Amino acid sequence: MPRHHKKSSAAGGSQRQLRVGEIVRHAIAEILSHGSVHDPELEGHIISVPEVRMSPDLKLATIYVIAARRARDTDKVDHGHLNATRSFLRGEVARRVNLKFCA
Repeated sequence: MPRHHKKSSAAGGSQRQLRVGEIVRHAIAEILSHGSVHDPELEGHIISVPEVRMSPDLKLATIYVIAARRARDTDKVDHGHLNATRSFLRGEVARRVNLKFCA
């Protein structure tokens, strides 16, 4: 019977997952900082992307965002507005990040 060796990985995933997550994080941060997303609720807010976690097959990304509040802002950025721009963000990330997919 063949023995399967489990690959030990870091707490955040494999080295490739971490590296691709960092690339995607930079792409999302660049898109949000340059004002490419045309949503009146998101404009005027500073949104930072502290972490991106990739699935083991690198097909799914969980993106964590923090909206910085300014002194004059009393409302928060609703995550629903970011979810509404999800398809736009996917397309922009796909254009900016060139990855080779191996099944």
